[in-house]
Amino acid sequence: MNPSEPTYVGCDPGLGGALAVWRPSDEMLLVIDMPTHEIRGKRRIDLYLLGHTLRSWNDVMRITQVIVEQVGAFPGQSPNGM
Repeated sequence: MNPSEPTYVGCDPGLGGALAVWRPSDEMLLVIDMPTHEIRGKRRIDLYLLGHTLRSWNDVMRITQVIVEQVGAFPGQSPNGM
């Protein structure tokens, strides 16, 4: 694995979201669910595990670019529902 090759990360934020890492040169695509945990009965994104995952990928593949989906409510949908 050549660390100078471009590596891209995509992020679909949210509790039902996911992370993807793509290296076109290796024809590699890895997708994982957004890491979550439960605090006082409420599901939340596990920021520690999210950071650890991104750092681990960067250590091995040197991430070139990260793209995060812009989240927004549909017309008539409550922003609290996201």
